[in-house]
Parts: sequence; C-alpha cells; structure tokens
Amino acid sequence: MRPWLSGIMLVLAVGHGLPADAQSPVTLDDILAMEALGPAALSPDGAWTVTTIRGAWNQAPAYRGTETTSHALSRLVIRRTDGTGSPLTLGSAGSTVGYRAGPFSPDGEHLAVVALSEDRYRLGVLSLATGRMQWFDLSPEAARLGQTVVWRTPTRILAAVRPLDDLPVRMAVGSVVQDRLPDLWRRTAEGAVGVTVAYSGARRDARAQLDGAAVVEIDIASGAVKQLVDGEVFDLAVSPDGRRVAALREGRDLQIAADTPALTGNPVRRRHLLILDRDCDTVREPAAELDYGSHLLAWDRSGRELLVFARRDGEAFEHGRFYRIGDAGLQAVDLGIDRPWIDRSDQGLPVPRGGFVDDRLWLQVRDPDGKRLWRTETGERRLPVAEPRERLIEWAGQGWVVRSQG
Repeated sequence: MRPWLSGIMLVLAVGHGLPADAQSPVTLDDILAMEALGPAALSPDGAWTVTTIRGAWNQAPAYRGTETTSHALSRLVIRRTDGTGSPLTLGSAGSTVGYRAGPFSPDGEHLAVVALSEDRYRLGVLSLATGRMQWFDLSPEAARLGQTVVWRTPTRILAAVRPLDDLPVRMAVGSVVQDRLPDLWRRTAEGAVGVTVAYSGARRDARAQLDGAAVVEIDIASGAVKQLVDGEVFDLAVSPDGRRVAALREGRDLQIAADTPALTGNPVRRRHLLILDRDCDTVREPAAELDYGSHLLAWDRSGRELLVFARRDGEAFEHGRFYRIGDAGLQAVDLGIDRPWIDRSDQGLPVPRGGFVDDRLWLQVRDPDGKRLWRTETGERRLPVAEPRERLIEWAGQGWVVRSQG
C-alpha cells in the first residue's frame, strides 16, 4: 500500500469515525474523494495559526509524483487565535496552484509561503495583518535535511534556493524519469544506445552539476534580494541575535569503499560547514577537514557557540564526534566512555541528537552497556531515553523532553 493511501485511510477510520453499522462498504473512490489535514503551526506571538488542508486526491491537476501532487493539492487556512475576523485561505479545492507554509517571522507578523503550479515553484511572504502576498522570483530548496527558509530578523528572510522553477530532487525525481524514458527508448529503437551513466572512481564528479544554487537574503520591506553564498545548501540555522548563520553545503561526490556496507540513508556527497558572520557580511569555513552530519546545527543562547556533529574523511558516522565551534575555534566534546548515539530516520538517514538548554549542553549517547541516554557535557546529569523519537527542547527557561504522550 502506498504511504499516502494508508494516511488517508487513517484519517477515514479515526478522524471521521464511521459507524459500526454502516451499510455501504468503503470504496477506493470514497478514499480518493477525501480531504486530509496536514501540518499546523502557531505564530511566535501566539496570535495566529496556520493549518494545511490537502485536497481530495481525485482533484489533482496532474499526477507527476507523490510529493508534487500532495503540494499541488494543498491549501492554507490562517486564523486569529482570539477568534476575531474571518479566516484567510490561500488556495481552493480544484485550484491549479498549491500552497505550503514556511516559518512565521520572529514577531509573528509575516508567514513564508511556497507555491507550486504546473510550471512555477516560488517563494512568497504573506502579511498577516493585511492579507497582502509578496512573491519573489526564487525557488527554495526542499526542507528535507534541515531548514532551507529561515528568518534572520522580522523583515529579513534567508533562503537556500535552486535555479528558478527547478523542483527539488525529491519532488522531481518521478517526473524526470518519466520525461527521459521516451527519448531513451526512441534512441534504442533507432539503434543507438539509450543509457544513463553513473560515474565512479576518479571520474565520480563528472556528472552534470546544479548551477544557480545559492543562499540569498530578502528584505521584505524593499523587495531587494542579495546573494550571500553560492552552492547547494540544505540546512540553515540563525543565531539567537540574528548576527550569525550556520549553513551546511553539499560538496564533492563520495566514493563508497568496497569493504564498507552501503546504507541507503548515508550521504553520497561530502558536506561543508559555513558560518556567515557579522550580519552575514563575511563567510568562513571553520573546519574544512571535517565531513558534517545533517540534522544538527544548534546555537547557544549567546550566539557565540555552535554545536555540530562531524566525522573524519573515511569514517563511519557511528565513529563521528560532537564538536563545539566558537570564537576559540573547534573543540571536540569529550564524552569519556560514552559514544554518540546515531539514530536512523525512516529513510535510513543518520541523525545525531543534541542541543543547548539554558546554555548547558545536552547530548544523546550510548553508554558502555549499550543503553541510550541524554547527558550533559560533563556527565553529571544522565536521563534514560524512553522513546526513539523524543526531543529535548528549552521552554520557559527550563529543559523538557518531548514524547508522544506529552
């Protein structure tokens, strides 16, 4: 069963609560005619909510891939939390444009929005007070390995972007294959070789490279767009004071050694850490000798120290280490007899876990007995992990472990 179909059936069974004595059986047509709730978010000031509603699958304008179709069917409903005013809706059932919500601005007055139609994929900003939409000729990278659209100030937004209207790989992979197949079959029928080449060894970087990828800063007051750094950036993290930005950028292709197990989620390219400093006026690479893991860019409260996870070239992620990067340079976190716990996502991606709580570093580790723990850097506090996906957050000046039960 396809993932989206099982998700719809879950909504059908749980969300609508069919009566036990229902006479008519549920058919595939019934399921394809259902709408579904998507992600919801609350603005930082608590004044607004945004909810994603995905339209019925049988209303899609095209079927060029699960991710693309889901986006094309999505509309946004924005409401005031105090119940005043009418809801604002972006998109409608049967529309040829789909909308997804990005982050709220720090002051809660604006919302980033990504729109997708058959031939356009664009980033915009919605003014919540007025309902005014401001669109930019920019196509953001997908937020698959981290944040690709972030607010640096209430009026300045950063985005990792692709060539204009070029869909992210995860969204385009299905349609690209379908577009290429007819030509490959035609060439084969004419006696030529219809083939796709995957280079390796000394020529592993000989494949076509993506041109036009960059990180840009948008001033929503003036509409000005400034390029900060080029390259394929897949994660951005802004320091609490907004003066520094950490970015992870894809590098050269990696060649898996013959004696190394090939795991689906392991990256196929080397990754570099960039720090955009002094209000993003300078760019530096503090430790180019390391290959960085995804899912972990954590600033301390002062914005002077960054927690990352990295490995040496040729090492497995399980042998990597946590590092502090600050004004004093690079410093490995000494875990003593413990080792970093590397989780694996549903797609097999290696995920280290850690962060700052009240400027105290907390890390998820494996002790010598193989137990999974949260611990402080010094190890004076240790907390067993109860659920694989639990998270450590800071709220109201205290540290909280968020689990499925609250």
